[in-house]
Amino acid sequence: MALPAELNVTPDVHQPIVGGRAGGYGTIIYGTRDGQEVTVKIQRVDIGEHEASVLAYLTNSGPHPCIVRYIEHKVIGDKSYLLMERCQRDLLDDVMDNGTIPEALARKYMVQLVAAVKWM
Repeated sequence: MALPAELNVTPDVHQPIVGGRAGGYGTIIYGTRDGQEVTVKIQRVDIGEHEASVLAYLTNSGPHPCIVRYIEHKVIGDKSYLLMERCQRDLLDDVMDNGTIPEALARKYMVQLVAAVKWM
């Protein structure tokens, strides 16, 4: 999938789309921008603008290690492009790769989730 030039993102040719598919709320593309690995979330404008405003608010409230950092949001044509830091792995990756996860790892993810929610 090609990205608009004004985003200044080079798509990752090795893993351009998470899971090789688009989800119900949009498409995720990995790429690089100014030497930084980024995630581009492409959505309908009505969904994307709301998500971008929430993520921008959380990022501007101060960084938190369990909340993805907002970089930029652009509306181009009928699409919303949300640029975020790229997370290397997440809970979905572990479940997709391994089925279930060990209790200790589940506990680790829950502690991170609760810490992020408490911070909000």
